[in-house]
Amino acid sequence: MASRRGDSKFLQRRGAVATLLLAAALATPLALAGPQAAAWARSVFDGARGDLPKHHLRIVEKRQLSMLLSQGGAVASATEQVFNNSHTYIVFRDPSDRMLLGWKAHMVLAFTSFAAFEAAAAQGIPPRFEAVLYDNEAWPLTPAVERSHPHRYARRFKRLAHQNHEIFIAAPSLDGYGEGSLFFGDAREADILDLQDQPWESAPALFSDRLRGAAGWARSHNHGLRVVVEISSNPARDCPGQTTCSQRQLRRTVGDVVQNQSVIDGFWLWIFDSEAGEADGAYMVEVMARKIRDGLLF
Repeated sequence: MASRRGDSKFLQRRGAVATLLLAAALATPLALAGPQAAAWARSVFDGARGDLPKHHLRIVEKRQLSMLLSQGGAVASATEQVFNNSHTYIVFRDPSDRMLLGWKAHMVLAFTSFAAFEAAAAQGIPPRFEAVLYDNEAWPLTPAVERSHPHRYARRFKRLAHQNHEIFIAAPSLDGYGEGSLFFGDAREADILDLQDQPWESAPALFSDRLRGAAGWARSHNHGLRVVVEISSNPARDCPGQTTCSQRQLRRTVGDVVQNQSVIDGFWLWIFDSEAGEADGAYMVEVMARKIRDGLLF
């Protein structure tokens, strides 16, 4: 999603409008509950590879993980504590890549389109990848036909993933909650749904309200769905209008996860690709490690 900068008044005005739109959008599909909701309920693991880890889930990109580990010292130690475990999913973009030596996490192969996933599956996806990611967003990397028919392609993605005994992770941009939105399609079909609402992570109350509404709607239409929330080290998200963030602002963003643990099943930490973003991401990992050690973060 595009970067956003602005002052607190702008954020408040935009947040108020977004909250009203979200409430209206959620009300419409929920009115269709009842027999239709029962028809959508399913075991999301019919054909997937076993069960998901019983622990809460953590997701990180391999390239970003490697960057954190390369810093050594306290950052590398915190990174291992947070992500070197059996309930972490590491996202790879290259099918020839391999897991870090000695790591216990699961491997995920990412695709920005169903067309790319279908072509790769025909060639044979290495069995070391236990899950596949549909990173469909409002960008040119996801074909227009897929963006125009989100539920159709999410359903096809899930069907093919389960045929190959792979867990289906979806990470749609939250471009809206109506029937034509990417969220609408992915939420109904995914095994794990990554909720991307990073433009609001600097406003904890609004972030929580939107997260709870979206997670509740998704679970009501997809029995057994696991929901994670994504937070970013992008300064435009954590501290709009600034080029770098204070430690207090970064702790507040981690707090978006801590404060919503009752409604989510885990988190995805996205390290923004800039000098400031990488430094801020390293600090956020250290904060997460301390929260985990203190029993304050799953």
